Amino acid sequence: MAQNQGWHEFQCIHPLITETLKANGMPHPTRIQSEVFSCYGYYHDFLIAAQTGSGKTLAFAAPILSELHALKDSYGLE
Repeated sequence: MAQNQGWHEFQCIHPLITETLKANGMPHPTRIQSEVFSCYGYYHDFLIAAQTGSGKTLAFAAPILSELHALKDSYGLE
């Protein structure tokens, strides 16, 4: 998967999170993130070994935060 895929390619990541990432210097996901996000929703387990700074933590946390944000939106919470 190409690293230059934009955040918009991944529907599993809430738009507010992608805009925040872009505003903070992450114009696109890393290779690890692209691979994880493209499989999100298929309920797979992942075992990832990669260098420090490769984006593993964000690959784990962004879909979870997106789900929480979607729940907040569906209940109309601020």
